[in-house]
Amino acid sequence: MDPDHEDVYKKNAEDYIGELEGIDQEYENKINDIPEEDRVFMASERAYQYLTERYGFKRRFYMGN
Repeated sequence: MDPDHEDVYKKNAEDYIGELEGIDQEYENKINDIPEEDRVFMASERAYQYLTERYGFKRRFYMGN
């Protein structure tokens, strides 16, 4: 759509992806410090399923009033 600035967009995308990969690695490092049997993710909704699937948490959902 904007070929004159393609290089800028690609560079920004690479930088952003690099930041996201860094955050992902930090999550993994910190989560791996938690003993596997203690890795429980508790939430009141299922909006965070991606975290439980990606990082190996046991899921517990609170369904109260």
